Amino acid sequence: MERYQDFWDFTEPALRAAVTQRKIQASAEKLHGIMRAYLRPSAFPDVTEALDALQGAPLAILFNGSPKMPDSAVHHNGLTSYFAEIISADRLKTYRPSPRVCASGPRRRTWPS
Repeated sequence: MERYQDFWDFTEPALRAAVTQRKIQASAEKLHGIMRAYLRPSAFPDVTEALDALQGAPLAILFNGSPKMPDSAVHHNGLTSYFAEIISADRLKTYRPSPRVCASGPRRRTWPS
């Protein structure tokens, strides 16, 4: 947990290792497509309804990945306007469940009160 490496930098080698270990045939193009999917996951159908119900409350996302990952996912799903901030554990150079990551969200308070 305290040995930091950028999430994006180790995800592709981990994917390649898993494919090799499991003897799965996957072209470079297929692997690249899987990596692109990390940047554009689909939100669950009820996400917008739930976020609408929380309107008026300052919302943020606390994310374990590289900053480009949640930024891309939120934008891809048209959810940018719901969030005052996207907080990446990358800022602290560690990952959840480190208490430093979990404590960083409430301390940010850069969104309107």
